[in-house]
Amino acid sequence: MRSLSFMSSSFQSPKPESKIPASGMRFKMFSPRVGTPIYRAPEILQRGQMYSESIDLWSIGCSIYFMLVGKPPFHEFIDMTKLNNLIREGDFITSRPQYQVLSSNAKNLICGLMHKDVTMRLTVQQAIDHPWFKNSENVAISDNEDDSSSSSNASGL
Repeated sequence: MRSLSFMSSSFQSPKPESKIPASGMRFKMFSPRVGTPIYRAPEILQRGQMYSESIDLWSIGCSIYFMLVGKPPFHEFIDMTKLNNLIREGDFITSRPQYQVLSSNAKNLICGLMHKDVTMRLTVQQAIDHPWFKNSENVAISDNEDDSSSSSNASGL
């Protein structure tokens, strides 16, 4: 699952260039980069890094963070150099009150999916088997539709 957001995606592609190699054949070079910068995994920032499922797992971690906290894991409106440094360090925002009230299982899942070290990041199977997905008590559901506190109660998440 690649995380793409139309409104906040950045597209970088040089104009296709016709090149004439030594053999005399003409070809076009394309190297588009599409994606939402705040969902990029640290390894994407390394040139020559092969795409793997660990990149998708990072993006899933970012998506889960966004769904539970209501804001992206990194500040959206900072310069790209600072954002890239935060991503490389895996330094996502944990000080938000919405993050603080998450269950330990939710925090553990997010941290496991967004680990900066690919070898320490959760695998697909580990994510599927994670207690946050397995425990039905992780979802806060109010039986009372008039309970206004249920919409802001994230303690069971």
